Formats: sequence, structure tokens, C-alpha cells
Amino acid sequence: MESISIAELIAAKEKYKINSNQELKGLGLANVLASFFQGYPVTGGFSRTGATYQAGARTGLASIITAVVVI
Repeated sequence: MESISIAELIAAKEKYKINSNQELKGLGLANVLASFFQGYPVTGGFSRTGATYQAGARTGLASIITAVVVI
């Protein structure tokens, strides 16, 4: 529910629609795939989404850049 609520908040601010079923299916599939490789559970996050939104990020590229910097 955390992923859906933050997605709906940002969608309302930016005036676009999201599909909650698609969001949950994507998270479920990511968790199933992560389990095969002993990965961490996949979730959306309030702090990461809020920080990237406030920084002006508008695409998933910001998440990739953040991951590279952290690594």
C-alpha cells in the first residue's frame, strides 16, 4: 500500500493517472524474481520518491544514477 499511496500522491500533483493493479503486479513480479537470486524484497519508498521528486527527477533514470552513485 505504501507504493500505491506515494504513487497516487505524485500522480495527483502532476495530473496523470496510475493503474494500481499494474503497480502491484510489477512489485509482485519483481519480488518473485528477486527471490530466485536471494535479493532483497522490492518496495516503493516515501523518502526516496519524495527526495527525487523534490530534486526535479521525472524519469526512472534518476533511480539508476542514484544506484550507481551508491555503489
